[in-house]
Amino acid sequence: MTNHGCGCQVGESQFDLWKFAARMATDAVHADASRSAAEICGRLSPRQREVLMLSCKGLTTRQVADMLHISGTTVEEHKYAIYKKMDVHTMVEAAVIAAKAGLV
Repeated sequence: MTNHGCGCQVGESQFDLWKFAARMATDAVHADASRSAAEICGRLSPRQREVLMLSCKGLTTRQVADMLHISGTTVEEHKYAIYKKMDVHTMVEAAVIAAKAGLV
C-alpha cells in the first residue's frame, strides 16, 4: 500500500476513505472552534436565533413559519441570512456552532 501523506493509502477500502473524509471534516469543524461560537451566534438577530433554534429541533420550514406566524419564504430568507452570518452552508453546520454556543 502506498501512503499519500494524508493518512490514506492506496488499496484502502471505500469505507476507510469515508472515515478519513469524516475525520477531516471533524478536524475542520474543530479548527473553526477558534472562532467563538457565542460571538458567531451573537451576529444573529433575535428572530434569526428563533428560526435557528426551531430548525435545529428538526422542524420543517412550514412548521417554523406556522409557529412564528410568518411565511415560509420569510423563514427561508432568515435561514439564508443565518448561513451567511455564520459562514456555513447547511443547517447541520449552523447547529454545531449553535450547540457550542449553548443555544440548543
